[in-house]
Amino acid sequence: FFFLMIRRPPRSTQSRSSAASDVYKRQVQDKALKKGLNIFGVGKWSKINEYEFNNTFSDVELELRTCILLGTTDLTPYIGKRLDEDDIDFIRKKTITCLLYTSDAADDLLCVDLGGRRIIKKK
Repeated sequence: FFFLMIRRPPRSTQSRSSAASDVYKRQVQDKALKKGLNIFGVGKWSKINEYEFNNTFSDVELELRTCILLGTTDLTPYIGKRLDEDDIDFIRKKTITCLLYTSDAADDLLCVDLGGRRIIKKK
């Protein structure tokens, strides 16, 4: 007879919010990013950051969030273009994406962790 007990972390602590609040926070951030993309355009990360996020994120983080939002890894065709909700939906629908989503990528956007190896690192 073998007994295995797995201790789960608390649902919410001061240092780590619950999954539900993380989802809500991302929805609010996505809405702000969409607004910034509509006002300033793709590639204007510092303006979007200052206007929508009070300089909370780095340019690299906003670029990555935009890639995730649009469902693409190549923003080149959209640089300088202002995107509204319909443009974003159109881009998402025409792009076939396989997004690797791990807790590391979701939580700190610094890198993606595959089996203990970090394969994308922010400089």
